[in-house]
Amino acid sequence: KHPDELQNVFVFAALTDWLDGYLARRLNQVSERGAFLDALADKLLLSFGFLVMALGPLEISLSFPKWFVLTIVSRDIVLLGGFLIMQRIMGQVPARSHLLGKGATSLQIVSMILILSGRQEPLGNGVYLVTALLTVTAGVFYAVMGDVMAIATLFNQRQCGGG
Repeated sequence: KHPDELQNVFVFAALTDWLDGYLARRLNQVSERGAFLDALADKLLLSFGFLVMALGPLEISLSFPKWFVLTIVSRDIVLLGGFLIMQRIMGQVPARSHLLGKGATSLQIVSMILILSGRQEPLGNGVYLVTALLTVTAGVFYAVMGDVMAIATLFNQRQCGGG
């Protein structure tokens, strides 16, 4: 039996995260800091959630592939490292989301709910594969966009005599 309490807590956290973003947009209270903190909260919720499940009770940890967790967590670590490097180069880094990232996050949430509900079959492996592919694709997209922004910043600094 899968713990219903974990599923309920996760669904509640995901819904309140969605509601927070919706209200911020609806009430025109969107800010760079809020966008960054929202993305960070998503990453922490999902990465730590998957890690806890992978290392947690045997009944849950055996119910999904470990490569899936490794894919999600390693992508988030690489992006965090890239963000910190960009912040060092650029000072302030704009928090920009993209449909690829939102899709990856949404599928990660679906995957988490499937795992916690114990109802992965027959969808599980297909959902994990699509989620992992979209997660990696979004990660590559964000890495390339970060490189473009960093290069443009360095170029502008040199053009203006700041470097």
